Amino acid sequence: MKKIKKLFLVFALVFVSTFAFLRANVYHVKAYDSIDSTGATTWNIKSEEVKNKYGVNYSYVIGKPTTQGATGTEKIVNYFSMKPDGVNSKLVTWGVQDGNSGFKTNQLTEIAKDYEKKHPGWIVVSGINADQWYYKTTKNNQKGGYFFCDNPYYPFTMDGQNLFTINPLGGRGNGIAITNNPNNPFISVTNSDRIELQVYDANDQLIATFPVSGYNQNPGASGTTVWSGYVNPETMGKAFINREVNTTNSLFVIENADLAYMNNTRDYAYEGSMYAPVDSFYGKGTISSTVNQISLGAGQFAIETTSEEVKAKLAVGVKVIIEQQYSNEGANEVESVTGFHTVQVKDGVYQDSSAPYNLASKPRSIFGVKEDGTYFLLTTRDNKIGSTGGTAHTETQAILSYYGAYTAYQDDGGGSSTAIYRTDSGTFDVVSGSCDSATTLKSQRLVFSGLFFVVKDPGVSIKETTPSSVTLRLNNTQYANSLEDVKAKVNGKTYEMTDGIIKIDDLEENTEYEINIEYKLNNQNLTALTYAKTAEYKPGIKLNPTSDGFIVDIPKVDSELITSKITFLIDDKTIVVDNSAGELESYQITGLYKDMDYEISYTYEVKNIKTNTTYSRSVSKQIYTTLNYDVPVIESFTVKTVGNKVKVRYEITDIDSVIIKLCLIHNDEKIELEIGSREYTFDDIDVKTSVHKFKLVATYETLDGENRYDVESNELTLGEEHVHEWVEATCTAPKTCKTCGATEGEALGHDWKDATTEAPKTCTRCGATEGEKLPTEKPKKNCKKTSLISILVSLTVLAGCLVVRRKH
Repeated sequence: MKKIKKLFLVFALVFVSTFAFLRANVYHVKAYDSIDSTGATTWNIKSEEVKNKYGVNYSYVIGKPTTQGATGTEKIVNYFSMKPDGVNSKLVTWGVQDGNSGFKTNQLTEIAKDYEKKHPGWIVVSGINADQWYYKTTKNNQKGGYFFCDNPYYPFTMDGQNLFTINPLGGRGNGIAITNNPNNPFISVTNSDRIELQVYDANDQLIATFPVSGYNQNPGASGTTVWSGYVNPETMGKAFINREVNTTNSLFVIENADLAYMNNTRDYAYEGSMYAPVDSFYGKGTISSTVNQISLGAGQFAIETTSEEVKAKLAVGVKVIIEQQYSNEGANEVESVTGFHTVQVKDGVYQDSSAPYNLASKPRSIFGVKEDGTYFLLTTRDNKIGSTGGTAHTETQAILSYYGAYTAYQDDGGGSSTAIYRTDSGTFDVVSGSCDSATTLKSQRLVFSGLFFVVKDPGVSIKETTPSSVTLRLNNTQYANSLEDVKAKVNGKTYEMTDGIIKIDDLEENTEYEINIEYKLNNQNLTALTYAKTAEYKPGIKLNPTSDGFIVDIPKVDSELITSKITFLIDDKTIVVDNSAGELESYQITGLYKDMDYEISYTYEVKNIKTNTTYSRSVSKQIYTTLNYDVPVIESFTVKTVGNKVKVRYEITDIDSVIIKLCLIHNDEKIELEIGSREYTFDDIDVKTSVHKFKLVATYETLDGENRYDVESNELTLGEEHVHEWVEATCTAPKTCKTCGATEGEALGHDWKDATTEAPKTCTRCGATEGEKLPTEKPKKNCKKTSLISILVSLTVLAGCLVVRRKH
């Protein structure tokens, strides 16, 4: 009885353990991929494609949510995540400036391109649209009670410039400062604070900061204010109302600012239920003049001060910024601040929402962070062209749960929701487009700003790829040309740049490689990533049928890779071709039947002759057919000289009599021979001073008459090429071969020396003469007539003297 009890107890324990084990395992086999915190909605993935490039993890998901038992429509989810280091990679926000007096909406891809243009050395990897924004309206056509140019709803900082600290409705919160520090990824922006005048030196270093007491008003004692015009509330667009300023105080004018934007002002007349007019301005530029009276137009602002300390720092040529600070001091130190309208998840707690907009099914754009400090960007939408649907609140939460969101904020959704991803060619693919379009999933609505994952530009591009190597070249850009000590790292090996080129070898064919680029810029060590795919190794193996098998072509197609072995499986027969030395050009398979079909598959081994590494590729089974005729064979082909004649002899086997033409090629001359002939004789060929080449070509036709092929002999050569024995050119003859009389060039011509009294005109090179020598000059003789005149003159003088003497 005790044994029976023990056996029963053991059986019971085994049964209970087995039941518990099965129950536990059934419990952990989920019928969904994630669930929202309320348990109302599950997320079920149909497919997921994952990529990881430039340090950004990209997940493209198609799935369906199920809420309280009802399955929803199919959704597309785009998810990007990155843990940036803030030096080589970061998350930023960006908007497109319109001239120097405002901003303009644009497609997300164009905003990304504008960021790259304004930031040489950085590239955008992925991004989504960011904050909501206000349309251009007038005070007579309000959209919710506002009438401004394109402005964001909430705080907005880009490139460290606090451009919008107060929204057009007077709100100062709902902002998130992005630190790019995984230990403290976000700083909440809840309010704006003081207005500052910042003064910079010629090297853009901040040298002084002063408080600004207000806008468009005269300062009090030791005070400073700022003057600016504003957008006309009566008209759409950029119509501007100038600000007339006339003061006895010092007025420092910035006439061509980098940016001067009064995005909100107490001067606006309309005060609707949603609108509380306040002053909000950002100005940046260089002081160009000091006056007491001016009319400030678009893109201009002025600083009026009664402070002697401020005056001492300001002068023509000084750079200044007028900027309002956030009350959360850390937010003033970051590069990017963006707004949000709904908190989806906060510190791991998934938030409920009863807002009608959130409960509706709409495309969503969300940014956030995982618990480990990894940032993410996410969009959702219906996977249906023309649908304006996306995800409702619990559906969005279930998707965020799948990706492990720890904190998440919702940005502008609906038709603005857009996601882009960088392509291999450096352009942008719209992976989630606006639901505004009824014809495509890739359209884009104009939006105000974007959130982007950006990384350092590698500064190089692909010059060439082979199956075993990748060659990179330095880009011809100002940024790339400023880089120093550029090198690439692949598979733990470092490759140096020489003359702007990096060659990376010992790679596998048809494989994409992530290449780490390292360089120095301004004495700072930086890293970037680029990607390259080696070319596919195409061995060129070809099976040429014969009547009893196949001739296998094995060409050499790469300088480093060879087809070192081929293993053929012909029906049940295995044939191994060893080409480990890489010297084979062909291989003949024999022993098969004429006009038969064979199932042939093969595996070829590729060897890198530098590293001796190998890998194999397989070619699936195909049907090959041997020929139904024997290919003619040139059994022998000889050329011999007999006296002054040349005899050509040949033997051809043509079992199936398929030859239709037989030709002998002598140098460039084609001589047609009689089919069945066995020799041909040339008369009077000089093989002593000239070279003669001979080849036999037999043309045959397949039995069905559809194709013609040539069978060629080896080329044979007779004679020796004449070697000239040159006699150098002379004055009268060109360079001449003394054996064959061939000439080259022209005669030199005479090098004449002018005739003298000693010699005629003479060639200094060959001694030839021309003409006669010059005559010798004779001594001059006195002219008789001249002598007679001289005697008469002398006698006349003498007679005169005698007459004078006689008078005395």
